[in-house]
Amino acid sequence: MKTSCVSASKSSVFALLFKRALGFMRVAAWKKSQDIQQPRKLKLSNGGLWHINSHNEPRQIECSQGKIWITQSGCMADIVLISGQKQSVNGQGLVLVQALADSELMIQ
Repeated sequence: MKTSCVSASKSSVFALLFKRALGFMRVAAWKKSQDIQQPRKLKLSNGGLWHINSHNEPRQIECSQGKIWITQSGCMADIVLISGQKQSVNGQGLVLVQALADSELMIQ
């Protein structure tokens, strides 16, 4: 499933991303990503955050359990996934994922 994104200035989107993240954040635990060569399984507790700078490498994020919120720089649409759903992200900058419940996800 692909989402078309409306172009926006990087600074305004970046500011919006962090303003939203700070507003939703209950647990301030960033899980920094490393370059992902193999599919990677992550567990996030409710309110937990994970991010990646994807450097023009498209990624697929799958919610195996729980509920997650995904937002990405350059894309005005936010995405909420529940168990069993997946989403491709365009890989053009920062991708931020927040768990809206205890969640498990797969990054490819």
